[in-house]
Amino acid sequence: MHKTAHIKCLYPLIYENTLLGNLVMLDNLAICVIIKGGYLIIIIHLSRGVNTMVIDRSYKISAFGSYADIVPDTDIMMFFLESFKEYGLVPSIFQELQITPPSTQPVAVQRVALLSRDSRKQVSISSNRIDFEVKAQDDIKLSSDQLTIINHEIEHCFQVIFEKFNKKSTRLALNTESFVVNLNDAEVNQFMSKYTNPISLYNTRPLDEWNTRLMVRKESAMSGINEKFNIITILAKANMQKQVGGEIQQSVGFTVNTDINTIAENAVPRFAYTSIKEFIEIAGSWWDTIISEIG
Repeated sequence: MHKTAHIKCLYPLIYENTLLGNLVMLDNLAICVIIKGGYLIIIIHLSRGVNTMVIDRSYKISAFGSYADIVPDTDIMMFFLESFKEYGLVPSIFQELQITPPSTQPVAVQRVALLSRDSRKQVSISSNRIDFEVKAQDDIKLSSDQLTIINHEIEHCFQVIFEKFNKKSTRLALNTESFVVNLNDAEVNQFMSKYTNPISLYNTRPLDEWNTRLMVRKESAMSGINEKFNIITILAKANMQKQVGGEIQQSVGFTVNTDINTIAENAVPRFAYTSIKEFIEIAGSWWDTIISEIG
C-alpha cells in the first residue's frame, strides 16, 4: 500500500546565525536536509512504522434524558418504520432490565430499537438514554466523508425523535473504540513508554500488560452557553487476532477508547436536537486530535 505523506511543518535550522538546513515534519517521519562542506546531508527519522494503522471499530453518540414513554406499541413502531426506512433502519425490540425500589429484583421491560440489516447501525432507546452506534466492519479509519454521512444520519434521527416526543437531553456523549495495529516489537515498547514512566521493576523488560487512563475537563460554548466537558481516553495493550486466507494471524497492538461527554452534575434538560449537531462538531474535533496524535 502506498501512502502519501503530508507536510505538517517546516523549521529552519540555524546555528550561530548560519542557516544549516531545514527540518521537514511529515505524517510519519522527519527529514533534515543540511548542506555542509559541499556535501548534501539528509537525515531521516521515522516517528512510527510506515505500516502502522489506526482503525475504527465503534462510533456512538448518546443523549441522556427521560424516554420512558417511548414504548414499542403499534403506533410508535409504525412511526419509526416510516421515519427511518430511507436509512435502512428497521424497528425492533430489546429487553431493558429495571429495578423499582423497594424491590431488588430486576424486571425486563420492552424498549424500542432500530437496526440496519447488516447490524452495522443500531439505535437503542432506553428509558434514560438514546444511543446511536455505528460499528465498522472493515479494517479502516473512518474518512471525513464517511463521518459526515454518519453524523447527518445521527442528527436526523435525534431530530425526528425529539420533535415527535417533545424531548430534550440532560447530557450528551461521544464514545469511540479504535485500534492501533501493525506495530513491531520496538514500536510497541516505544508507544507504551510515551505514555508512562514506570518504576524500575517494570522498566527492565517489555510489559506483558499495560493500560493508562487520561482525563481532562474543558469548556466550550454550546447554544450560547459555556458547557463543561469530560475528555477521557483509555489506552491498553491488546493481543489481536485476524483471519487472513484461512489462517489466524497474531499481533500486538493497542485499543484506544474515548469518552467525551458533558458533565453529569448539570441534570437540566437543555439539549434540543440542534445542540447535538454542535456537540458532534466540538467532540469530533477533540477526538480527531486524540487519534492523530497517539502514534
